[in-house]
Amino acid sequence: MPWRKLAFALAVFAVSLEGALQAIALVVHATRPATTPARGSAQVVCMGDSFTYGIGASTADASYPAQLQALLRARGHDGLTVANGGWPGQDSAFMLRRLPAWIGPETRVVCMLMAVNDTWSRPTTVPADALPLADAGRFTWRWRTGRLLAIATRFAANSWLPEEQAGEAAAAPLPAAGIDLLLRLDVLRADDPLPEIGPPPPSPLHERLLAVDRLRATGDGTAALALARELAAGAPDSPYALEKLATLAHLQGDAEARAGALARMRALAADDDPIATECLLVALTTTNASKEAFAVARRRVERAPQSLFAWKALQENAFVVGDWAVFTRAAAMALRLGGRLHPPATAVVLRTYARALAAGQPELAAGAVAAAHLLDGDLAATRSAVLATRADVPWPAFERALAEIADPRARDRATAALRACWHDDGDEALWGAALRAHMLAIGRHCADRGIRVVVVGYPFANPALERIQSEVAAALGARFVPTQPRFARELTTHAREALFVRDGHCSDAGYALVAAEVAAAVAPLLAR
Repeated sequence: MPWRKLAFALAVFAVSLEGALQAIALVVHATRPATTPARGSAQVVCMGDSFTYGIGASTADASYPAQLQALLRARGHDGLTVANGGWPGQDSAFMLRRLPAWIGPETRVVCMLMAVNDTWSRPTTVPADALPLADAGRFTWRWRTGRLLAIATRFAANSWLPEEQAGEAAAAPLPAAGIDLLLRLDVLRADDPLPEIGPPPPSPLHERLLAVDRLRATGDGTAALALARELAAGAPDSPYALEKLATLAHLQGDAEARAGALARMRALAADDDPIATECLLVALTTTNASKEAFAVARRRVERAPQSLFAWKALQENAFVVGDWAVFTRAAAMALRLGGRLHPPATAVVLRTYARALAAGQPELAAGAVAAAHLLDGDLAATRSAVLATRADVPWPAFERALAEIADPRARDRATAALRACWHDDGDEALWGAALRAHMLAIGRHCADRGIRVVVVGYPFANPALERIQSEVAAALGARFVPTQPRFARELTTHAREALFVRDGHCSDAGYALVAAEVAAAVAPLLAR
């Protein structure tokens, strides 16, 4: 039968094509050197969210990774470096994707303090083949005919594979309705002053600064730092170049280069030069020197009351140091100056603003959450804000805020989203599976490279999180360090304010407790 001959011919062709593609790939792999980017050189890497980053710490040196480094060095590990891979507000999917940029041949231990943001962000499980986790020098067998067809037909790679989880897509934003609500709530006003925005860097330098950012984005921190050094050496009085050097030196654990760049920037900003001062603010904020950044930002807004950047820097650092009175004032002014300029950024500020207002001004807090949802449509972030304010903001306050939305379509959409978030019970079935999968993927990726893993618990009680963390640690054969029992003991003799700042993050003393617990688990692993 002709169709049988045709089917046989197609089968032979498909097998031949696959064999040829595999052979070509093997030849290319054997003849082309690997191009693995340089990775971090820290012996210990701490991956996590804001509790790793150090929100609440007065300086970068008071974060738990920095204090862990000091403790390990005091125990005889001279020259050991601990890298801070924390990032505020991020979940396990984000951390899994960032892992390859943080570990390298020198890495011996990875500490994981993550879980709490998954309870509201509900990340989609990241497929293992969607990440560059395999060694670049290892030849990988895969179905190359399917990949060729996907590329030829302009589909995304691996698009023929079934998805494990649909995920939670953001709704289309309705920024006009969000801005209108903010005007009705008097958060914005029609006669608000125009902000002062500083000039961009000079064109030639700007292109090279972007090159630094591109290297950093690809995970090549060593090359990014080298280029930042070159720029700062060629332009020793450029605040822009010095800011990049300070930031990259901080990320790569080069304390001497960071301190030198910051010292030079302080000298340039001593006479209140606007560009030098604002670049110094960027550097202080990104290197976790929040207490100094807070002071510099307060001086800057006094001298330049229409500087949008200065108010935003004051707002951000007031949040980190836990001064809610200053944060509320700074956020209100930053919103008035720049609330119309970039709706997604405004939404981020509004959600934190709502948390600051919740206890004293629940009606305005509810309106801020509703407006933020209209501005960016981010249901996960909206859920986080609703759950964080639910104890102080009753549902009727949300209903009254929603009634202020003039556009019926926008009002119905926001009402449905906020009602769903309000009644959310945090069911572990909605986030637990993805969290387990991501933590296990991080642990197995480390184990394949001979890197030991330590799973760290939060300083507050959450049985569901702790159960998942301990189960993952057991599955990986790793150490689980629950820090909450130590905090519970300390709180029998200390006031809560001694260990935590107002928003629930740790103080310097609290991070010292976390570091001490983690050091006890990490030190034996370094001795082997």
